[in-house]
Amino acid sequence: MKAGFFRPSIEKDFEYFVRNIGKLQPAEFCGLAKILSVPMVNQEKLEGLPPEQIKKLELEEKENYLIEFTRPMDVVLEEMMDRYLTLSKKRRKEINQILKDVQRGK
Repeated sequence: MKAGFFRPSIEKDFEYFVRNIGKLQPAEFCGLAKILSVPMVNQEKLEGLPPEQIKKLELEEKENYLIEFTRPMDVVLEEMMDRYLTLSKKRRKEINQILKDVQRGK
């Protein structure tokens, strides 16, 4: 009998998720955050700015824009893990399949 046979499904799914999320490229990580509905940008800082100023920041000062408005990765990662744990079994399997497909494509 396998050692992890009686472990709950969510524990195995989460372990797979955590082990493989660190292998993602930055763009893949951002895509997964989007799938999990975890924002990468601090919306509170952007709320007071007019749309034309936001567009100008995005176009002209890309580095400053990213540094100033991007949420810390540890906060994003923690929120992604929390969100993952609230998913249904079917949705967790879909997310893990995405992680498998990404790894296969490399």
